[in-house]
Amino acid sequence: MTDVVVTGLGAITPLGGTVAETWQALLNGTSGAAALPLEWKDQYGLPVEFATQVTADVEDVLSRVQAKRMDRTTQFSLISAKQAWADADREGLPDIRVLIAFRPNPDDLAAWAEAGVSELIWGVPDK
Repeated sequence: MTDVVVTGLGAITPLGGTVAETWQALLNGTSGAAALPLEWKDQYGLPVEFATQVTADVEDVLSRVQAKRMDRTTQFSLISAKQAWADADREGLPDIRVLIAFRPNPDDLAAWAEAGVSELIWGVPDK
């Protein structure tokens, strides 16, 4: 087994757009679940009326062009990765190779490269 060191955290959740916001909401006992807008239920034929949804605005972090090139899950993943990279506090350290264990939509690879991600490794680790 290989040792892993977590150097930074990132999160975009129904409780908040950052790790700090999410943690504070958890401590406060806040629920991220709520009734879905009726138009969603009707438009998508959803079998549920109560769920969680992320309310953070991705355009606070990504440009409109970047956001349009990605599906919603890739937007959230990239935002979380950017937060984790910033949280790692690498100031003054040499450049290193970065591994992001993620399976994005292949159409989104250009947006990842544009955002500064230097390497993606595809696939699932062997068990």
